[in-house]
Amino acid sequence: MFVHPSIAGLAIIGWKSPFTGSVNVSGFFSDLDPTGFNGVIWSVDLGSQPLATGTIANGGPAQTFSLTNVSVKVGQVLYFIVDPDGDYTS
Repeated sequence: MFVHPSIAGLAIIGWKSPFTGSVNVSGFFSDLDPTGFNGVIWSVDLGSQPLATGTIANGGPAQTFSLTNVSVKVGQVLYFIVDPDGDYTS
């Protein structure tokens, strides 16, 4: 999925758990615009609890994450967040 933060806020994708149990989550974040002025700050959060975070310099390499046995309850949300680390226009 491609997302881009705006002047009004961060880019956030959420997954709401339909069950109580544990999940494995993996993926990557990247900065797809190497001609911009900034990179991105990313995180994977369970509610307000950060599970993985990183910072990618402008045009830097993608960063992967792999989370195993994350305990979730019905209705809890995993958030995948992209912060523009400064100038949202690039």
